[in-house]
Amino acid sequence: MFGSEVNTMKKLKETIPLYEAELIKGILENEGIVVELRSSQVVYTDSVVFGEGSLTDVWVPEEMLKRAEKILEEYKGKEL
Repeated sequence: MFGSEVNTMKKLKETIPLYEAELIKGILENEGIVVELRSSQVVYTDSVVFGEGSLTDVWVPEEMLKRAEKILEEYKGKEL
């Protein structure tokens, strides 16, 4: 392995519906931020209660966390 370039991922949002996580992913990727969606693995969840898909965590590289938070804050309250 060359150098010590390890991108540490940080959790931006947790246990949100998959559709919302995918929306956030699209917004951030459009701004050039790498996004990973990971299942929250919450016990006893059901699609009847939470809708289609599962509860999801949104992860971004640590060095992009503040920028991602700022971008999402700017979208807050706007019609998407």
